[in-house]
Amino acid sequence: MLDEPFSYIMPLHVDKIKEIIRAEKTVKGIIITDHLYRDLLDVTDDLYMIADGGSLPIKDPRELRTYGYLA
Repeated sequence: MLDEPFSYIMPLHVDKIKEIIRAEKTVKGIIITDHLYRDLLDVTDDLYMIADGGSLPIKDPRELRTYGYLA
């Protein structure tokens, strides 16, 4: 489980973290929480938004706007 692995990290290191996640997710289950959704979109197979005590599956990034995450 990774809690905000992309927050306050230099872009060079963000890219390295993404490489590690891509390699490790082939043999492990990884749960990531982060507000930097663009970075999540680069590495996730399944994306969920937690809201109102539940989780909402996100199949298309535009749904983040529909659910009120983005203005």
